[in-house]
Amino acid sequence: MLWDRIGALKGCTIHTFAKHKPFHILDVKDHKCVIRVESSGKVRNIQRIDFEKALKLGSISSLSPAILRQTGASEANPTYVLAILKHLYPDDIPVS
Repeated sequence: MLWDRIGALKGCTIHTFAKHKPFHILDVKDHKCVIRVESSGKVRNIQRIDFEKALKLGSISSLSPAILRQTGASEANPTYVLAILKHLYPDDIPVS
């Protein structure tokens, strides 16, 4: 279900939570979400497992990029993982 919701964001622009920097969701494949950071033009791949690990840590409102990085849920892309999750679940609705 989560991956279907992320897949529906293909083509959307989302902003990071703290700094409100835009990034564009270019594609969502079986095991990764491909984004382009608008400020740099850099393309980044976010693994599906990063989102799944993040959701296992607790409520979305209690998460931060630092927590995602420190726990190993998302070491390379915690800011974008969190922004996507907060976009999908603005009221912190549990996924499972």
